[in-house]
Amino acid sequence: MSLPLPGALAHTASLTAAALRLVRGALMAALLGGACVAAPLATTLHLAPHGSDDADGTSRVHAVASMARAWELAGKQEPGDSTVTVLVHPGTYRGQSLLIEGSRPVPAVTWRGLRRDGKRPVFVGDHRHPTWLRVKASDGKPTGLTVEGLEIRDYLTAISLEGNRDDPAAFNEGTVIRNNVFQRIGTIAINDATKTSTAAVRFVNSRDNTVAGNRFLTIRNVKHCGGLHALYLAHFSSSNRIVDNHFEDLCGSVVRFRDRANDNVVRDNRFSRVDRSPAVEEWFCDMGGRKGCTKALGECPSTGNIETNNTLADSVGAELVSIKGASQPRAWCDAEDFRRQRVISR
Repeated sequence: MSLPLPGALAHTASLTAAALRLVRGALMAALLGGACVAAPLATTLHLAPHGSDDADGTSRVHAVASMARAWELAGKQEPGDSTVTVLVHPGTYRGQSLLIEGSRPVPAVTWRGLRRDGKRPVFVGDHRHPTWLRVKASDGKPTGLTVEGLEIRDYLTAISLEGNRDDPAAFNEGTVIRNNVFQRIGTIAINDATKTSTAAVRFVNSRDNTVAGNRFLTIRNVKHCGGLHALYLAHFSSSNRIVDNHFEDLCGSVVRFRDRANDNVVRDNRFSRVDRSPAVEEWFCDMGGRKGCTKALGECPSTGNIETNNTLADSVGAELVSIKGASQPRAWCDAEDFRRQRVISR
């Protein structure tokens, strides 16, 4: 048996019920209208030597076998609304390579190497794939790429980040390369004197990247070894950070700045067993005094680069810093290019 509520209580109950209906209605409208903002969706994919590219990559048991397949799956996520981590399981991956076209919208992707029982993932090159990772992006946007915890060996070039060398506004930026091992990079990988390599890691109009905690070991060409650099920053590759890396057994200038690669920082790195070449070098192809320069608008000095707290050991005939670019002003360069200091040692 129910008794009628007194007038005041009945009025209060009626107001409360109406308020609850309004709140429920507002929540439903927000949900249906998409007013709720979801946190970015984090997706994890698995890459393993025993994997299959017919798998979906959602677990170690269902891991994919190739970088190309992992990248394809990563690209199916909504760009800007998700991040993808590719867990790279220990073991040997032979002959793999990946070309990324920057015009394709994708989420931020981290390639993260896992260690198990003291073993790490190792990518071993072959004659068919000269570059492990090549990024062609000139849209002025971050690549969203992080590469960490991998060993990459026996490639002509490990990583190449390529913007437009002629247009300073057509760059890429924001790649992180950390805690990797780069070993036997250059033509030593294939023992072919007819081939050539200029870099283990190359930046062309690529900015605001981080290269930290890596080991560069035996970076050599069979012939023309002096033209090979562990890090080659060229054509507007500015504001990059090269920190706490170890470089050992090299034969060309280790870190080279070329053509308005400005305001980079080289800090706390260790250089050893460098064959008669500088650890840090500034140079540009001066079409006013050198034949064979291919940039129609001309190249100019790189300035404002900072070298600090680096060490050079066991390197006969090598020097820590060398300025090789011409010192006389050139008509196609800004006057400031020749007024600013090129490499500042602190």
